[in-house]
Amino acid sequence: MFSLRLESAPRRRRAYRTALRARGYLLSTLTLVIALPSAALTIVLIRQLDARLGHGIAYVLFTLWALAGLALLLMNSRIAAKAVLRPLRDTDPAKLSKVWSEVLTAAGLAPTRRHALWVNEQDRGVEAFVVSGVVAIDHAAARTLRARDLRGVLAHELGHALSSGGNRLRILASALKIPLKTILRLLFSTVDQLERLRILPDAGVYATEVGLLRRATCCAALIAASAYLIGPLPTLAFAVPVTLEPVLHHALRRQGERLADRVATDLGYGPNMMSYLQIRSADHGAAHRLPLHVTGPTARALHLLAASTATHPRPQARIAAIERRILRREGAAG
Repeated sequence: MFSLRLESAPRRRRAYRTALRARGYLLSTLTLVIALPSAALTIVLIRQLDARLGHGIAYVLFTLWALAGLALLLMNSRIAAKAVLRPLRDTDPAKLSKVWSEVLTAAGLAPTRRHALWVNEQDRGVEAFVVSGVVAIDHAAARTLRARDLRGVLAHELGHALSSGGNRLRILASALKIPLKTILRLLFSTVDQLERLRILPDAGVYATEVGLLRRATCCAALIAASAYLIGPLPTLAFAVPVTLEPVLHHALRRQGERLADRVATDLGYGPNMMSYLQIRSADHGAAHRLPLHVTGPTARALHLLAASTATHPRPQARIAAIERRILRREGAAG
């Protein structure tokens, strides 16, 4: 988009960043909209529980829900982020500061406090991330990633930061889903604990299929409890959008990843992202490899489930999209 023929490069860059924020607000708004059925179902269930049990149980549950949402907001605030992150030090690899300055310059930004790079000392299981607009990189990744791959990673994360408009809407959407997600996690944890205690039989080679069946049973139990409290028809009306919500939510997250990839490509770091994704493609394949006995319709169903609930597109699909973006930009420039 920097190739748009506006009056000057700074104006093109400002227009580009404005468009990114607009896309971010759109994705955040959609995330909030698809979370509303979960919130509505929770409210109806709490009211029914209060009508049946009384004793002000609704006030207690709504208060706990509000406190959990407030805690989530605080955990995703810039203050909380900086409580666990640290600024760059002289002991960090020199390439880190150099690459970050290059990426900011490509985006027409200055390395100010607002656009600073922070280092994560805790193990989050990810190499780089954005929280409340703060770009952070894991200290181990900063040491092990090659400079060319680091350029792609940081340009991608800057894309997330620039398109993080409406971040509080995303947090609100997460807060609206807290009660139902907590109940499901408790049910799943109970099943896992029963497996560890060997109260439930060992599934052996069929652990994948049995695990899915047991989680589906937990979801069915939650639906049955809802039908008992509010009736079958209202439960059915809520069940469809609530069931689709995780699929739609993850689809929006994947769209956010594609948007960040496009930003990295537009800044000139598409080849760097492709180099990094080539490294990660092997890890992705190993993580999603099914047991040898799983074939046919079962394998296709599991692959579909994994694809619909993935937070990131497949590395090879991202590489192909970046290549198409590069070719499109080269054609426009020509």
